[in-house]
Amino acid sequence: MRMTRLLAFGAAIAFAASSASAQLVDVPPPLLTPADFDPSAAPQLLPGAFELQDWMPSGTGEPPLAPQSAAGTWAAAFWLPLTPVNTDPRPSLQNAPVVAALPNGEAFAVWMDSRNALPDVYGTRWAMTLTPLLQEVRVGHRRPNYDAPGLRHAAIAGENNRVFVAWADEARIHVVRGDLSTGTWTSPTIVVAGSQWEAIAVQPKLATDGNGNLVVVWTDFRESDGRIRLGDVYATRCNGNATPIACSNPAIRINDDVGAANAQRAPAISQNGNQIVVVWEDGREAGPDYPRIYARFSDDGGQSWGANLRVNKRLDGNAPSSRDSATSPAVTHAADGSVWVAWEHRSGAPTAAPDIYVARWNGAQWSTPWRVDAAPPRVRSAAPAIAALGNEVFVVWQDHRSGHAKTDLYSAHWNGSAWTELPAVIAPGMQRAPALSAANGRVYLVWEDERNGQADVYGAVWTGKAWENPMLLNTAAPRLPYQISPALAAANGRAHILFADRRETYTQLHLAQRSASGGWQPAPAPPTDAENGTIVDHGRINLAIDQSGRLHAVWSDVYWTRGLRVRHSVLSGTTWTDPIFVTRQITDYEMLPSLAVHGNTLVASWSHRQSSNQHVQLYASWNTGSGWVTETAILTQTFSAWNWYSSAATDGSYVYVAWHRDDAGNGRGRIYLARRLMQPSATWSYSQINPPHDDDWCYHRYPRLAVDSAGTLHAVWIGCARRNPSNSWPRDYYVFYATSSDQGATWSAPLRVHLISPDSYFDSRPALTLAPSSRAMILYPVRLGTNREFAAALIQNGSVIFTRTLTTNAAWVPAGMYDGAWYGGDSAGDVVYDPSGDRFVFAVIDRSNGRAPRILTTEYFGPNFFPRSFVPMVRR
Repeated sequence: MRMTRLLAFGAAIAFAASSASAQLVDVPPPLLTPADFDPSAAPQLLPGAFELQDWMPSGTGEPPLAPQSAAGTWAAAFWLPLTPVNTDPRPSLQNAPVVAALPNGEAFAVWMDSRNALPDVYGTRWAMTLTPLLQEVRVGHRRPNYDAPGLRHAAIAGENNRVFVAWADEARIHVVRGDLSTGTWTSPTIVVAGSQWEAIAVQPKLATDGNGNLVVVWTDFRESDGRIRLGDVYATRCNGNATPIACSNPAIRINDDVGAANAQRAPAISQNGNQIVVVWEDGREAGPDYPRIYARFSDDGGQSWGANLRVNKRLDGNAPSSRDSATSPAVTHAADGSVWVAWEHRSGAPTAAPDIYVARWNGAQWSTPWRVDAAPPRVRSAAPAIAALGNEVFVVWQDHRSGHAKTDLYSAHWNGSAWTELPAVIAPGMQRAPALSAANGRVYLVWEDERNGQADVYGAVWTGKAWENPMLLNTAAPRLPYQISPALAAANGRAHILFADRRETYTQLHLAQRSASGGWQPAPAPPTDAENGTIVDHGRINLAIDQSGRLHAVWSDVYWTRGLRVRHSVLSGTTWTDPIFVTRQITDYEMLPSLAVHGNTLVASWSHRQSSNQHVQLYASWNTGSGWVTETAILTQTFSAWNWYSSAATDGSYVYVAWHRDDAGNGRGRIYLARRLMQPSATWSYSQINPPHDDDWCYHRYPRLAVDSAGTLHAVWIGCARRNPSNSWPRDYYVFYATSSDQGATWSAPLRVHLISPDSYFDSRPALTLAPSSRAMILYPVRLGTNREFAAALIQNGSVIFTRTLTTNAAWVPAGMYDGAWYGGDSAGDVVYDPSGDRFVFAVIDRSNGRAPRILTTEYFGPNFFPRSFVPMVRR
């Protein structure tokens, strides 16, 4: 239904909150004393507490749920379709391809791909039939999290009907196996891991003996010369038949100049049966500006290795001069057992125009090299690739004879007695980064091609006389944004959304604005300095509008060398203020800040972890217009933990902070509230929001707080409840809601809003916003079976009016370990109320594209909104 809407503009105050961990019960809990926070005390029920079954309704079976559809006038309200916050109009680039020719005559090519914003690894099965078959697949981030590293340096080896793919991320080498008959892939195996700050492992290459026995080589920066890491070449053996692939440790250092401060890098590998040869650039003779090509052989599948041998010579057979350099080596085995190496040769200077040289190992020594390119003087020939089909050897390189800003691909063919040069790919745009592989009578060539205006991957096949049948190997997939952690604020008919985005590969904050009748438009974002290396933490981002219409943003970032600090910036008009530190003290980790506003008063809370003792304390600060006051500790003592979620709220007089805590040793979840007046001499008092209970491993977590215009406190959280009152199991998890009309001293019995996960804990983080007429809107993730969805529930006067599913198969990534690193999950959305049009604005995380997390938004207009249609008026 299309309609023109006329919306009344009003004023709104956005209340932001936070999350934490806890548990439930049904009687107003008493105020707590500092003794209740003693972790060394034996677990005890608080006065008036009882077991969970006492809180459950009588009878058996599933507890009653809230109604699933609108009632009364709410049925007349309507929802807008889910729409993206923004798109990424930049082209999706594909580059750095490699290829493996398979014994069955097919090939598999992989490349680096930017369609998901982060550099990723994609590939395609390439079958030469009458109609060439291309089957594209995502090889790299098959279950990515938002913190996934950018990938680089893909490598491949093939055998029979399967392939092995390796790549580097920011600190590690990974390898996977793909079964082409079933389309299944193993989870990544970490071959070597190091510190991200040192980029310890890059440039992997791998080879297989055809029976699943793999050897992986890479450039490794674990050794240093003082503060300089120059690189070595390492190798390890892997069992490619294991699931997942199993790799042996420790790895073997291939270059044997142990103790020397030389640069070794850019390895290449080839295998023929049990013989393996690794070649690399080596700076031991003349330094890193004038490297040589070295080689090392293994005749037992990589279990032991021979001596290092220099490969490159001058064309007259003499040793390289002091100003000769050899770089970018490539290596292959021919059928007769000979080994061929190609490289770039430069004479006179490191920046001299390179030529392509090739040498052969005959089993005893390296031959005098051949120059195989016929480029004119001072024309660059670079990036050689080499492969052998039987005893025929092929070399392909990128060539600049068409101009300095134009590259084509040329090739040379060894027929057993001489080299013949011929063009390989001459086309508009740039053709570069060739890779070769040969098997079963075919030689496959892949390269990066810009004939279509952006980088794509193309492939061609050697037909016996020429390179023919060039074809595009990658699909024309659009580039997707990579977003998470939305924070909403709305007032005067305009909604604002702040979110984390990795379109530049690093985390940056982005802002968009939307009127009630338009789409999202980019707006100036807070100045985080992320483009200059500041690391922005996306764990909690906050946005709020004060009574003066100013937009406030709070987040946490690593401001070197101070560690994670809470930062605050204000948007007035179109200009953000320089971010300031909310806190006075320099601490180790200030995480998960929460922000609330009342009038022009701001309140923030956050989690602080001291690295010296691994203890957590919660802090709060407030700003009534004269700057942030010195932060005050909330807890009466610290606790051993990584962090605690908290949620701040204020009514202009009191500061409220809610958080969760799981009792050590038994996992009994509690939702606590701390409150205090803003006067300097005031102290904190405490209460428990969820009723006390004595059920072990019954979690209650992630509270969100808000205060309405009457001063009533509203809280939502997730928590467990027994399905059958007389039994301990199963326990289901729900979204709970409670209110307090006495500044948090006592709380209503929790309202079970919606079942979110039967029989198991689910890391769901609800969001809350308030509206007039005692309305509260909650947004929360739901896990039912294999589906993960976002749902919304409207509560009025303590009763659930309706629940509604917003997304299906959102498929976000839950909290857990991914590729050896912990990720906190991406299930947190946000919701805000704007009185203009009586609308609620929702933001959710969606991964239904199967590729990248993105933020979708929708709006709900309540029954007080009356859409109007306009017709042309004709004046006589």
